[in-house]
Amino acid sequence: MNEPHSDEPVEVRWSPRLWWAWAGVPALLLLGVLTVAAFAAPPARLASWEFQQQAVAWLYADATNWASDVWSTVTLLGDTTVALMLLAPVAMWRPQAFMAVVASIPVGGLVSVLGKLAFRVPRPSATLDVDGLVQVATSTTHLNSFPSGHSITAFAVVAALCASLMPAPRRAQQWLLIGLGLLAALSVGASRVALAQHWPLDVLAGGLCGWLAGVSGVWLQRRWLGSWQHERISARKQQLLLALLLANAAYLVLRAEAVPLARGLLWIASPLALLVALQIYRRRGGAARPGASGTTPLGLT
Repeated sequence: MNEPHSDEPVEVRWSPRLWWAWAGVPALLLLGVLTVAAFAAPPARLASWEFQQQAVAWLYADATNWASDVWSTVTLLGDTTVALMLLAPVAMWRPQAFMAVVASIPVGGLVSVLGKLAFRVPRPSATLDVDGLVQVATSTTHLNSFPSGHSITAFAVVAALCASLMPAPRRAQQWLLIGLGLLAALSVGASRVALAQHWPLDVLAGGLCGWLAGVSGVWLQRRWLGSWQHERISARKQQLLLALLLANAAYLVLRAEAVPLARGLLWIASPLALLVALQIYRRRGGAARPGASGTTPLGLT
């Protein structure tokens, strides 16, 4: 009799109470933030609030400061393409968690676009007199500050991964991992303020929206992508993963030339995705041999 692998996640029943535990408080907090933003008529007034300007002045790192290199690299962790490529090994280990992240992209992207169009809050780089502005990939002076798209991505990734892999955390190690994930996402949000790309309220709203987008990704994965479970997926799905990883790896190579301050991270993410793509290709080759099943393990050897 075959025993289940010890590293396979225990299936947890997602009751309404569990969904509320993951999404309830963030939804209420987001409602409060949106209420505050909506009553700041016109929304551009959000940029004139003193505490927001003080926060930018405190964190701001100009192009002559060593911290600008650090923040420019950290901020790329909130770039959707970069985040997906750095998470490529997760696709080999737990495809359902990787697909939950992918499934969170539509909701996160839609919320980001609609929020920017609705509120049209000017960015700090367009409002404040900042010398030596760091030229990052998303540097712009348009009225599209609220909410922070990078914060949406960062918190969506953390929420999707944690809710997929640890839906009902009990052990101290699980809570520690969730805490570290939140710390990483907060660092991305802080980088947006330090680079004069967003106000603190943008980051707060983006983080809450991102968390809810991540939970929605888990729901979509369970509702529509349920076949992406554990480490065995069909050859067709392996082909889809292979195409996604190769396309994004090529895109990052091209971007590396345009973002010199963060070139190192881009050169890490791209080869990592290529290595995982190579592993998937090798697994596909094994599945194609006579006698091999159409559903194959993707675990790293």
